[in-house]
Amino acid sequence: MSDAEALQLVAAILGTIATIISAVEQRIIKKLKRQGALSADTAVPLGTFKPLARWRLKRLMQKQVIVETAGQYHYNAQAASALRKRRLRVVIPLVVLAVGLVLIAYYAGQ
Repeated sequence: MSDAEALQLVAAILGTIATIISAVEQRIIKKLKRQGALSADTAVPLGTFKPLARWRLKRLMQKQVIVETAGQYHYNAQAASALRKRRLRVVIPLVVLAVGLVLIAYYAGQ
C-alpha cells in the first residue's frame, strides 16, 4: 500500500467516525426538537440511550447544547450555533491539511 493510499484510507475511516458521531448527536437533538423541548419550561425526560449516545449526550451537555433541569432536558439553539461555528473553525483547516497531505504523498510517489 502506498503512502497516498494509506492516507486516503485513514481519511475515509476518520470521516466515517465523524459522520457516525454527528448522526448520533443529531438524533438526540431531533428527539428534543420533536417533543418541543426548547426551553427549561418545555423540558422533557430523555429516557435511556446506548453507550455511544450517552457519551455524546454528556458532551453536548458539557457544551450546554442540551441542558438538564431536574431530570428534564431541553435543546439550547444558541449554544448549538456557537458549537457549530467552533467546530467549523477546527474542521476546515484539518480538511485542507488532509487534502494537502494526500496530494503531497501522491506526487511524491510518482
